[in-house]
Amino acid sequence: MMKALRRRWFVLFFLAAAAWARDDLVSVTCGHAWLSVAVPAGVLGGRLAAGELTLGSGCGVTVADGDGYRLEHPLGGCGTTLELLQDTIRYSNVLHYRPVAGGPVARAGPFSLPVDCYYPRTGSVSSMAVQPTWVPFSSTVAHRRRLRFALDVYDSSWSSRLLQPGYSLGELINVQASVSADPPSPLRLFVDRCVATPGAAAAAGPRHHVIADDGCLLDGQLGRSRFLPQRGKGFLRFQLDTFLFPNASGSQIYLRCHLKAVPEGAAGAAGKACSYDRLAAAWWSPNGDDCSCCGSPAGCGGHRRRRLAGGEGLLGEASVRLGPLGLLPTA
Repeated sequence: MMKALRRRWFVLFFLAAAAWARDDLVSVTCGHAWLSVAVPAGVLGGRLAAGELTLGSGCGVTVADGDGYRLEHPLGGCGTTLELLQDTIRYSNVLHYRPVAGGPVARAGPFSLPVDCYYPRTGSVSSMAVQPTWVPFSSTVAHRRRLRFALDVYDSSWSSRLLQPGYSLGELINVQASVSADPPSPLRLFVDRCVATPGAAAAAGPRHHVIADDGCLLDGQLGRSRFLPQRGKGFLRFQLDTFLFPNASGSQIYLRCHLKAVPEGAAGAAGKACSYDRLAAAWWSPNGDDCSCCGSPAGCGGHRRRRLAGGEGLLGEASVRLGPLGLLPTA
């Protein structure tokens, strides 16, 4: 029987429903004398400290690369238990993730997931992932100059606005800021700043500065957040890497953004859309904006004053709130 088992190995995929982003699957490969657990980096928020991810009795990560982490250990080690079933032999363990608290926000919550390897006495067995689905919403402010500013959440293809927001850590939140005029006129929109809080009151509790300095997406220094190239007039899209406030009582996020509108083609407009490239360790703009002041010790205050003085005035501005963006519980 053992010779027959040595000739067979199986790849099992599992996912706790309402736990991870759709494309982020934890996988288990079962060999004749070993098992290997692969965890995508996005599931853990992109960063991992020593001892945070373990298998069973404390077996740690054996391989780490840009895509994720792998824990490969002997089948009978790390506290793995064996159970003889009617048609299969099952080896069971548990994958633990216990992030160390650090900073005002976290990219992933703690979890424990079962790791099972099934070896059939006859035939073969495989298991596929449970695919969760997510949904989410919008906020609009009418300006006194007949400008309508809005923040909306879109699905992964940017084809539909979503209601009742709910996200899993590891997912990207698609946010569109927009402005429209009555009567219609060509406008360009900037997201001046965005602050995230765990509650509806802007001044209450911890705060996380997502965008600052007239359009520097600071959150991109910690995760995958970024501005997307401008594809039309009057709106700007960006993606936020989900996070949570570890010390907050609830599992939700409110986003309050300050939006500005200028005439399309206005010279010296006070705004930009700058993302941070973590690989290049540099700021850049998909729309060709000047990002030289982002991340500088002096900030962008001087740049903003010079650009306002030499360019056309703003048509309007407004603070718009988006939320709550709910975080689905981890397993």
